[in-house]
Amino acid sequence: MPLSHKLPSLPHQSCRLAIIGEAPTFDETQANDLFVDSAGKLLRAVLGQVNLSADQCLLVNILDTPNDISRLPWESPAIQEGIARCKSIIDTYRPNCILSLGRASMRMLRPDLCYDRKNEVVVPLDRWRGSVIESAWGYKTVFAFHPTYIIRAYSDLPYFKFDIARAVEQSRYPELRLQRRH
Repeated sequence: MPLSHKLPSLPHQSCRLAIIGEAPTFDETQANDLFVDSAGKLLRAVLGQVNLSADQCLLVNILDTPNDISRLPWESPAIQEGIARCKSIIDTYRPNCILSLGRASMRMLRPDLCYDRKNEVVVPLDRWRGSVIESAWGYKTVFAFHPTYIIRAYSDLPYFKFDIARAVEQSRYPELRLQRRH
């Protein structure tokens, strides 16, 4: 059975956060739940550190079956249908903020930030992670490394924690509040 999203089972009183990942793992399809593999456990633990449960968030994946999204052509029907489905789910839920996990999610939400280099699309997540910006769909968005990456590059865990805390804080209000810089 395809596993594309999970609505909040325990909606939070003041936070409206949507979390977008790439694709469910085999373990997640077996459990019929999202973000329950080792990377998902890391995500859930970090959310817990900022007093939010994944069960209080909208959880969405671009693909609804296990697949390595980086190996599929971006124009493939699976990805394009996944993008349309994600947008429909997000538009129905209307979160105050989207936490975008990984490069595929960033490419989907802000294709204008990506660029071509030697016949390859570069998704500059390392430059934009932690930023609070409006997505192409009109929603406030915070970009973060995917938790699968954090497991392999544990030295980036502090950035991951910061980005999640920022997304949770941004989910408390709908408007984009930019900080004044001197």
